[in-house]
Amino acid sequence: MLSADPRVAMTVDSCDVNTGEVIAVMAVGRAVVHPLNVALATRKIANYLGPDINLWDSRFRDAFDGPTTRLVSLTPTHPLRLRDMSFVPSGSAV
Repeated sequence: MLSADPRVAMTVDSCDVNTGEVIAVMAVGRAVVHPLNVALATRKIANYLGPDINLWDSRFRDAFDGPTTRLVSLTPTHPLRLRDMSFVPSGSAV
């Protein structure tokens, strides 16, 4: 549990299987668990899913009603690492 050991590593990646482009950002740091702030969570998720909550998949909409839903913040303790893990898709002409 984060309360017992707040050290975390997190990777956020983007993969395009058609072009083979894979980019990853890795962060290592300390995490803090916060109570759910619905307004903040909605703003953050809207950046990815769009502003109309009615169009979001129910997994995201329903999370706001979950009694155990929390937010987690990460404060990096090391520089962020960006890695290009791209590949040549099979069947493509190089």
